[in-house]
Amino acid sequence: FFQGLGRHPRWLEIVHTLLGPRVHLIQSMLLMKPPRCSTNKVWHQDNAYFRLAPCQLLGLWIACDKTSIENGCMHVVPFSQHAGLVEHRGSGDEYGAVTTPTASEVVAVPLQAGDALVFHGELLHATPANQTPDRRRALQYHYAAADCRQLSDDYPFQLPDPELTIGV
Repeated sequence: FFQGLGRHPRWLEIVHTLLGPRVHLIQSMLLMKPPRCSTNKVWHQDNAYFRLAPCQLLGLWIACDKTSIENGCMHVVPFSQHAGLVEHRGSGDEYGAVTTPTASEVVAVPLQAGDALVFHGELLHATPANQTPDRRRALQYHYAAADCRQLSDDYPFQLPDPELTIGV
């Protein structure tokens, strides 16, 4: 089901426009923030996990429920992808950017259910905890240009095999 959604014609039109004719769907996730008991997702860049070069990676984040500041909508630092990959440390869910942006740098991105946010793999972003009585769900897909390669270093995460290669 989720792989089929990853091939949605409108989404692929956007992905191919931004990344070119041959792309890999490298990850699909359902992100859930339960009412009042969820936690923050720390500041991070998705390419800090994937380590792709060149960074021809994008995230497609689709709100399944209305998102707001109170229930943990996406927060971004506009244009931060232009600075490249920043230092990340930690482990598990606490793996994140070493430096936290100032409040004046951050923009909240509330969405209606069904809206999507498309963002570069090195955009600095985070989501706060859900402080409401309602759940907050989102789907996220990561697409990469087929000619990206994973940097080899001592990074603990490994790039998964592409879920599918999509060419036009």
